[in-house]
Amino acid sequence: MQGLTKVEFRARFPEESARFEPGDPDYVFPGGESVRQRHERCITACADLAARHPGGRVLVIAHGGVLNSLFYHTLDLALTEPRRWRFSLFNTAINVFSVSGDVWRLDTWGDISHLHGMTTLDDKWGKLIAKRSM
Repeated sequence: MQGLTKVEFRARFPEESARFEPGDPDYVFPGGESVRQRHERCITACADLAARHPGGRVLVIAHGGVLNSLFYHTLDLALTEPRRWRFSLFNTAINVFSVSGDVWRLDTWGDISHLHGMTTLDDKWGKLIAKRSM
């Protein structure tokens, strides 16, 4: 999928597209990993970071898949739930999570105030929509 639009992905990889697009979190791309595998890897890594820095702050720079996993985990959403929350996953946004033991909290989501009037894109796969920051 890297570097392809949704239309290009469908045209070049129709079988993979037909299996991926319905949102099956257990579908594994050839040579890749499933959404569930990525989710478990990301949550384990971030939980480990939080445990190694209790009471501290850790900066994680990540792509939308990792942020999606953190969001779903924090809100205890099933990976089969379609992404339909009203807050977009903006590129370059600041998202803040707090972790205390096994309790995760979402403190800030989609803060793009640092862009000062520039545009950013909603990172929902296949639908990139220009948004203005505040």
